[in-house]
Amino acid sequence: MLQSLLWMALQIASASAISPELLSDPRVLSFCRVLATNAIADRSREHGAFVVRTSDDVLYFVVWPPSGERDMLRWSGRFPDGTIAILHTHEAYVPHASKLDMRAARSARVPVYVITRNTITKTTGAPSEVVMGAEWMKKK
Repeated sequence: MLQSLLWMALQIASASAISPELLSDPRVLSFCRVLATNAIADRSREHGAFVVRTSDDVLYFVVWPPSGERDMLRWSGRFPDGTIAILHTHEAYVPHASKLDMRAARSARVPVYVITRNTITKTTGAPSEVVMGAEWMKKK
């Protein structure tokens, strides 16, 4: 599963600027679908990735390794240079950012997106807001 995510990340990467709302980029939305699909298949684990933009405006994803913990995902060490957002999954009944997610967004100064099969929410450190609703997985 991790290998397919890495392959997908390489396939999605390309040179173009990011729009103000990250999810308006179809490559990012496509990658969110991959994360959500994997999370639905493996409900006991969260899945996540950094969204990274290079100095040449190439967008790519760095997938987080599985934590081995139920409903928990951890990253240790520095964030990749050029990180512009964090994407990660939650169960559908927990669609909003946790206090830990909000703290991470504040300290890293990047938005944290919480992806469920029903919604995508975003926090920049405050309580999360819904950025895509119930039909988000069907949008192209």
